[in-house]
Amino acid sequence: MRTAALLALLLVSAGLASATRAEDWPGWRGPRGDGTSLETSLPTTWSDAENVVWKVPIPGTGHSSPVVLGDRVFLTTALEDKQTRVLLCLDRRDGGNLWEADVLSAPLEGKHQLNSYASSTPATDGERVFVSFLEQPKIQLVCYDLDGKEVWRKSPGTFSSIHGFCSSL
Repeated sequence: MRTAALLALLLVSAGLASATRAEDWPGWRGPRGDGTSLETSLPTTWSDAENVVWKVPIPGTGHSSPVVLGDRVFLTTALEDKQTRVLLCLDRRDGGNLWEADVLSAPLEGKHQLNSYASSTPATDGERVFVSFLEQPKIQLVCYDLDGKEVWRKSPGTFSSIHGFCSSL
């Protein structure tokens, strides 16, 4: 089953890689999957005020990378007290919350103390955003439109680990 789940996630990832714009960061490690940007004149230093456009508090805990599509920033978080995993959509210009979706409300799975329940980075193909979480033992792969409406939900297989779940599409 783990092989089937990996194959499903790889197929989704392959489809995402071809449908991006240069200025977007559509998934983990960016448009080419190598963590580099073709943009020039980017800041190389930060402080609490230097080169910071905006800051916004994020509820819960998550280790996902932000994903950028146009003026939207997507990231995940987990609200441990509610046992809920959430997809957030923020405004790239000011950090305002455009929408949030409770993707999964289910008992929390086991994880390593340095992991989070929202470690998976979402991905976008320019028309939809995809996110995955673990509803032990099933992986939940969920697709949303850019306005936060759930389009579909699939379980490509099962997963078991003492370290916790993470899938960066």
